[in-house]
Amino acid sequence: MSATVTAPATAPASPPAGPVPPHGRPRPVPLALNRLVVNGILALGIVYTFLPVTWLLFAATKDRQDMVRTGGFEFGTFRLWENIEYTFAYGDGIIVRWMLNSLVYALGGGMICAFVCLLGGYAFDKFTFPAKGKFFGVVLMATMVPMTVLAMPIYLLGSEIGATNTYWGMLLPSMFGFLPFGLYMSRVFSSSHVPDEIVEAARMDGAGEFAIFLRIALPTMRSPFMTLLLLSFNGIWNDFYTPLLMLSDHELYPLSLGIYGWFMEAAAHPELYPMIMVGSVVSLIPVVALFLSLQKYWKSGLTTGAVK
Repeated sequence: MSATVTAPATAPASPPAGPVPPHGRPRPVPLALNRLVVNGILALGIVYTFLPVTWLLFAATKDRQDMVRTGGFEFGTFRLWENIEYTFAYGDGIIVRWMLNSLVYALGGGMICAFVCLLGGYAFDKFTFPAKGKFFGVVLMATMVPMTVLAMPIYLLGSEIGATNTYWGMLLPSMFGFLPFGLYMSRVFSSSHVPDEIVEAARMDGAGEFAIFLRIALPTMRSPFMTLLLLSFNGIWNDFYTPLLMLSDHELYPLSLGIYGWFMEAAAHPELYPMIMVGSVVSLIPVVALFLSLQKYWKSGLTTGAVK
């Protein structure tokens, strides 16, 4: 009688350690690698943003010879205070006049533009009128038209009514250059900040529409107003092409166009180069100061627009 030999049963294979991704799906990227990539991109953006500003700060401390002899990120003979004094004394202090002009154009035009944008966005949000969607579609289409395309028609219209080489010739384009995008944002702001119930209650109490906007809607949209003011201020302050076409009187120049005039003269007068650097640094101060002082408003305003 033959003996039957039974093979020992093999133990089941142990599952591999860690989670096994489903068949056909790529393995998830580790969180640390994601953070490394994101932080690396942010670091490159910061370097790209601050490197020219850092070079400008170094250049503002040098005289004309050191700007040529030394590297861009090297100190030469420290002449910052002398450069500032010479810049503000040149041309009977014309740079002060240019700064005041820029403040008038940017702050005045920005405040009026922000108010008109909020008024129009509130109307698009709370009112019902024929062809409302089509009108708003035209507004969205207008956001894709660059201001450089409109600069020449604005100049021709301004010359017809005698507005060139005047403050109004700069203020009117500044007020309405940001209008299409501002109307779009203001409609979003109005729908998120102003409840329909409060508006209806005010109407039932007999309040007029403009009074409702001034007393109820506008105070509740303070953060959006500051956001629109900051964006329009930045655009008007850095605008170059519009004043180049509309203005020929040096007394009416904004700071950007005045510094450009110095740059064009620097080929024949190299001593103007330190003044150009100081003037460029001075032109950054109002924008940075406004961003820092209004940051709590524009952060909340932009966050609301992103959520909606």
